Amino acid sequence: DGGEGTLDCFMQAAAHTVRGAFVKDAYFNKIYAEYLILENNTAVIEAAKVIGLYMIDKRDPSKTSTYGIGELLLEQAKQGAKILMALGGSSTNDGGAGIAAACGAKFIDKNGREFVPVGGTLANIQKIDVSNLISADINCMCDVENPLYGQSGAAYVFAPQKGADRTMVEELDKGLRNYSEKIKEYLGVDVSELKGGGAAGGIAGGLAAFFGAKLKSGIDTILDEVGFDKLLDGAALIITGEGKLDPTSFSGKVIGGIIRRAKEKGVPVLAVCGVLDAAVDIESSGLIAAYATNPDNRPFDEVKLTAEEDLKKTILKILNA
Repeated sequence: DGGEGTLDCFMQAAAHTVRGAFVKDAYFNKIYAEYLILENNTAVIEAAKVIGLYMIDKRDPSKTSTYGIGELLLEQAKQGAKILMALGGSSTNDGGAGIAAACGAKFIDKNGREFVPVGGTLANIQKIDVSNLISADINCMCDVENPLYGQSGAAYVFAPQKGADRTMVEELDKGLRNYSEKIKEYLGVDVSELKGGGAAGGIAGGLAAFFGAKLKSGIDTILDEVGFDKLLDGAALIITGEGKLDPTSFSGKVIGGIIRRAKEKGVPVLAVCGVLDAAVDIESSGLIAAYATNPDNRPFDEVKLTAEEDLKKTILKILNA
């Protein structure tokens, strides 16, 4: 759906060349990040390969940055490649300001100083200068429909899983509001209500504002690449999966996209997940059933030791049902 594993999907689905570069991670440490070049000169960049939540030990979205993604984007845009940006699984909440900064945008504070905003300093932006910003042809694989800010925005919905407490969530949201206002003032673009603008800590909104990026369903992009509709011909059952199956899983993410396509072909869908949220109504979800490998919701440090065995037991349970 645009999160972790997107590059792996494209490696299976399309002719490609694997490349890589040294860039900054979410905390500005140098790392080596891989990306793909497809035959049609499209560079596939997976955000999670650079700033993935799984890559960091300390979770603090007030301090993490998307700058490293911008470094990859800058290099490929200079070479004339189209960019397919896979969003999801990010550790950031900077609205893509780091990306814009790496690509030439300047952010100025009240003292006239230039700085690279992170989630916790978006509120300090007083002026944005895009006179040196590069141009780029970008499509974003976006798995959610949340706006940039507000109760259903990037901070309130996604920042808690990235390490934010209630107070930090409120501050992050204020920062995104200011960021959106300054974008409107200096770029003449209003992304405040952009559907999907809150994806990946607001990266989608930032890319739309600074580069005119188009937001597309991540799962639909992948399903089209693998010829999913043709694979459904003659299928009796689809088994798909999700880390945590909750109400958001059905709005633009993998399972939602698969259910929609499967329904058109009349193929039933069964889900295997790590955790099954009590708020999920299986009957109205479009699934015929859902099984959790971690029904007791044990902590991750425990689960990761038995995950493979838990999955095997769950599959056997399904086969014997």
